[in-house]
Amino acid sequence: MQCNDRQLARLQRLLCEHAGLLIQPHQLPNLCDAVRCGCETFQLPDVESYLQRVVQGDRDTPELADLLARVTIGESYFFRDDEQMRFLQDEWLPEIIEQRPDRHRPLRIWSAGTSAGQEIYTLAMLLQEQLPDRSSWQIELLGTDINRVALAQAVEGRYSNWSLRNIPEHYRRHYFRYDKGLYQIDPRLQQQVRFSYLNLAKDHFPSHFNHTGSIDLILCRNVFIYFDPRQISGVLTRFADSLATGGYLLLGAADPIAKEIVDLSIRPCGSGFCFQRLPAVTPPPQIAAPTNRRLRSTAAESVTSTTTTVAPSRPTIATSRGSNRTQLAPLRGGYTPPSHHRYRDLIRLLRSEQWLQVVKRIDSYRNSGHDHTDFAQFRAHALTHLGRLSEAATEIEQALRRQPLDQYNHLIRARVLLQLNQQERAVEALRQAIYLEPTSVEAHYQLGQLLLQQGDRVGSLQSLNEALRLAEPIDPTQWVHHVSSLRFGRLTQMVREALARHPRTATTDRSRFL
Repeated sequence: MQCNDRQLARLQRLLCEHAGLLIQPHQLPNLCDAVRCGCETFQLPDVESYLQRVVQGDRDTPELADLLARVTIGESYFFRDDEQMRFLQDEWLPEIIEQRPDRHRPLRIWSAGTSAGQEIYTLAMLLQEQLPDRSSWQIELLGTDINRVALAQAVEGRYSNWSLRNIPEHYRRHYFRYDKGLYQIDPRLQQQVRFSYLNLAKDHFPSHFNHTGSIDLILCRNVFIYFDPRQISGVLTRFADSLATGGYLLLGAADPIAKEIVDLSIRPCGSGFCFQRLPAVTPPPQIAAPTNRRLRSTAAESVTSTTTTVAPSRPTIATSRGSNRTQLAPLRGGYTPPSHHRYRDLIRLLRSEQWLQVVKRIDSYRNSGHDHTDFAQFRAHALTHLGRLSEAATEIEQALRRQPLDQYNHLIRARVLLQLNQQERAVEALRQAIYLEPTSVEAHYQLGQLLLQQGDRVGSLQSLNEALRLAEPIDPTQWVHHVSSLRFGRLTQMVREALARHPRTATTDRSRFL
């Protein structure tokens, strides 16, 4: 079974548009073999039948997943690239240890293009060996790939002797068990790593929903050598957005090197280079005088309930003389906070992602007798990013008791619930935010992403379309919220990206999810 030139060109376009992969002429025989194997696997009579199954708009079909697994077979092994390993052990880790004596903020590491997991497990072993008092550290390790077969192997954690050819003997003895011709990695390490599917070319990141925000170290090694050069700059920009201040990006020695990446500085790494996100130098935001937008309503108390599934009564606000129409005024950028030095200080820290300093500063203000209704919201926002979810949950409930009609409190609560793996309650919190502020672009966007995770493709598409409709008329330079580092221009782009990769379907069955 052979592919003709037209069919090969169609597959090349598909792989480039869907996954950013550039199939070179010398790789075309391997692509033909992948198609032939796919036809046999799915019992399809010819290449045209296969193409019809693979090319279905933006949908990730089983046939497409199989094709991607066959064309992205990557060879990897533990402790790959001696120079980068030395950089991580001798420079990066000591820097992390010195900068985080209190260890309140989680250490987040992301292996993008993780293949079968050798890279992220290598980092897990390094941390286990070299972090002082390892049990006191909060560590979040993420491995993502577009190859679902490789991800399944990563989750299983079984490797051949060839994958361990560069591993120090100490690590082989302590973290692997030989079993039936393969090496099984220590289950304790398996429990530390989260593996998930992520398409670097199409999926949105950074995002709370796929755990790709505020990353301290991103490794994306020998991935871009397979990428269409036109796609690389966009992925690098999103990597930069995903890094925490001070975070590092490591590429492979053979990857194309961008001389400049916005918001990143280049620094030596062995005989090569790596990138680091430095603190942004920006003037403090100008905050206008407060507006009286705080609403009080007895019926709104039910919004703060953590158990009710019944929507609260909608407050009635007169929008013009003689009008009794029920309506909430658009908030879009959030209410304008009071203008005084404590707000300016906290907002500066929040926008520069100095989460621990936010918590300490609010605690200091409270201890000296200075408190404000918004401090609970700010502190919950920071605690969520620090991964201190129990404290964040307590703080956001306090914020909701004080300000039950502040839609941003419900957004923060949704994020906390989502990280606690309470998706249904997170959906409820997002719906409450939208109920209180129907023009909240961020709430519609996050709800659309979460509904898609739950398999509600129709509801997800409706929410994302509504987010785009609301976002497009807004000044792209306007802040999404007064404590956010995100502007509407970037948020609108994120919504468009989510819609572009959405698995659209004509069916109204919301329970089906591919």
